Amino acid sequence: RQVIGIDAINDILWAIWLLPRWSWLSLIVLRIYLLYYDHSYEISIVDKNWRGVIDPNATDFWLKNRKTWGDTGFLAGFGFLLINFVLIVFSVISIYSLKS
Repeated sequence: RQVIGIDAINDILWAIWLLPRWSWLSLIVLRIYLLYYDHSYEISIVDKNWRGVIDPNATDFWLKNRKTWGDTGFLAGFGFLLINFVLIVFSVISIYSLKS
């Protein structure tokens, strides 16, 4: 009696083979986003001087969220795991949809 079929084992090995590639891709996307965030943050610092004169109560997304959406540690813990989970689920679904 066969408990796990050969197809199931191949699917699991295929998902394991895809994991490093999705991880590498998500690291590249994370790096591009952090470069964009740093660029926008620097522009916000420059604009902060005259923006305070126009509206003293103005808040800027880039300055306000520097410790969360601009922090590598936060995004690596939250975003990296979330992106990899979604991509693995997508890969498994696409493998099974191609077979049927």
